[in-house]
Amino acid sequence: MKSNLMTTQFFRYALALIIICLPGLIVSAQNKAEYKTKNNDFCQNNNYSNGDKIQFKETREVTLSAGSLVNVDGQRNGGIKVRGENRSDVLIRACVQTVGATDEEARAAAK
Repeated sequence: MKSNLMTTQFFRYALALIIICLPGLIVSAQNKAEYKTKNNDFCQNNNYSNGDKIQFKETREVTLSAGSLVNVDGQRNGGIKVRGENRSDVLIRACVQTVGATDEEARAAAK
């Protein structure tokens, strides 16, 4: 009798835990899918015409600890945009865009 009572209580606690945690897992999965979509759009929306040259676009990311120093050297035609977010680290997302006469040349310029 005591074993059945313990088993019943265990399943009740397990069910309660699942009910409490499931919405959070669903929201987390949705946020990851939304982030991937935004990340893909991050670089793809920058369309600059350069005659008949081939464009190459790539998004690069790196995550640093919150106390890290970030130096940006935009060089010629470079730029930076800073946006604050409530998180414990620093996410750096860069859109690398190059052009070349061929796809291989444009890719090589991005290295």
